[in-house]
Amino acid sequence: MVIRTTLEERGPITQEEIEMLERARLMPIVFDEDSPALTREELKQFRRVRDSQSEDRH
Repeated sequence: MVIRTTLEERGPITQEEIEMLERARLMPIVFDEDSPALTREELKQFRRVRDSQSEDRH
């Protein structure tokens, strides 16, 4: 199922939002039972959605 949404234009990102994103970028990645670390083999199985969609159309 594909869910589409439209974001409202609200102007440029604020300084507060930039600072929040920077803090998030610096946080460590924490794996748990709901979001376990993936092996290299598991990571290789991921494909871009756009690539997958174009293959489905052919």
